[in-house]
Amino acid sequence: SRFVERHLYVSLLAGRDVELSLRSAMQLLKLQPKDNYRKLTVALACWRLHDIKQATDNLQYMDLNLLSEGQRVVFAVIARDAGFRDEAVGVARAINPKASMLPEERRCFEKVLNTGS
Repeated sequence: SRFVERHLYVSLLAGRDVELSLRSAMQLLKLQPKDNYRKLTVALACWRLHDIKQATDNLQYMDLNLLSEGQRVVFAVIARDAGFRDEAVGVARAINPKASMLPEERRCFEKVLNTGS
């Protein structure tokens, strides 16, 4: 359900229950392997566990238009940490800075645009 997905995503954003959330997110992704939100949630879990390769693999073939601004920022911060800095900045710059985001998403947004960090 969307509630379960949202809970997983928010937990992972906050860095809570990462291993457990990764298992749940992977089970959900198996049910709908093309779901962009589920792919992003798995990528976020992998990123939290410092598995950049697995995180990046889950970002492939993702339609960013189907994600919220905050979710696109999470995509961008993972891409940046995987070495795709220019692409990440491009994604972040296309987002309205006034868009509503969760506090953790806002921090990712600032991290991507402040390329010094």
